[in-house]
Amino acid sequence: MKKWLTINELAEKTGVPHQTIRRYISNHSHHLVMRKEHKSYFISEESIDTVSRIRELYAEGKNIKEVDTILANMGIPMNITVEDDEKQVSINMGEALVQLQKDMDEQKKFNEKLLETIQAQNENLNKQQEYMSKQQEFISHTLEKRDQKLIEVLKESMETRKQIAASEEKEEKEIKKGFWQKLFKL
Repeated sequence: MKKWLTINELAEKTGVPHQTIRRYISNHSHHLVMRKEHKSYFISEESIDTVSRIRELYAEGKNIKEVDTILANMGIPMNITVEDDEKQVSINMGEALVQLQKDMDEQKKFNEKLLETIQAQNENLNKQQEYMSKQQEFISHTLEKRDQKLIEVLKESMETRKQIAASEEKEEKEIKKGFWQKLFKL
């Protein structure tokens, strides 16, 4: 369990004046493990070293941005307070950014593979459409040939029926002719 210190208790432990600690809270609270209750701040004992390090950096003549950069490069985690739960989450920005970059690179590779897959599927779809088009053309051509042959067969059949009918008619006429007419060829 964390032990929480008031600003005055932290000032006593670190030798840093309470006004200076308030300024550190204002400028660098994201590097401190702290919580706020009403108007009072409570800082965790684990932030004592961070407060001391901030004081040293200012003593060396560093400005706010330089102090933040140095703290981040030292691996001091940044703390984010989730207001709904009043919980703090510690994040090492360097590691988080490296992980974020790795995740983005993986996502980029995934997107590239997905794009390749989509392009390959589009090519396959185009090939299938081309094949279906050729197949439909072949079927249409085949049906057209079949229809033409069917018409020819029907015409031939009609012609044959006409010839059969004509020959039957001729035979009937010949049968009707009398014996004598056939004999004398009248």
